[in-house]
Amino acid sequence: MRFSTTLCVLTALSSVPALAAQPVIVGPYPTLTTVYYDVDYAVSGTSQLGVKSDTIISIGLPSSVNVTGCQAQVQWFDWNGALAGLSGPSSPTAAIPTLAPGQTLEFTSSPTAVPGEYPDFVENVFRDTKTSFEGYAQIRVACSNGATLRGLRVDAEFVTQTPVGAGVPPLISSKTINVTKPAGLVGY
Repeated sequence: MRFSTTLCVLTALSSVPALAAQPVIVGPYPTLTTVYYDVDYAVSGTSQLGVKSDTIISIGLPSSVNVTGCQAQVQWFDWNGALAGLSGPSSPTAAIPTLAPGQTLEFTSSPTAVPGEYPDFVENVFRDTKTSFEGYAQIRVACSNGATLRGLRVDAEFVTQTPVGAGVPPLISSKTINVTKPAGLVGY
């Protein structure tokens, strides 16, 4: 009796709550031109011990911003400067969702296009390249008016998924990553 009660409690605690449907966006993507933020560290890969690591960058607009929409993307680079992929819609004529007031999209270095691999996050804009990398990222944004850029919210996290054992959900950990504005950009 005690085992089945414990199993029910563990099952209830490990279940993912139902969320509103989120878009899932995969490449290929054309590239926006202006870099508005630099992310000091970015990674995507799996260690020999099976620990999966990715970077998730949340980009959002407050509800109070008056704009018809913004398009944002994250360009991923290896430490040697080589392009490691791109996440995000960038063509104004493309039939892909744009960032609207009150909305946040989570851009991920993960190439798997599997929402929910990190339960604390709602990954929905995936990297278009499958290779592992370790390096940094740049955030590019295009909005219908410049005032919108001042309201943009940007947050970055390093996340890991560590296997625990058969039948046990993996351990998810995260750590905040520094996001900076490049020197010389003003007005936002």
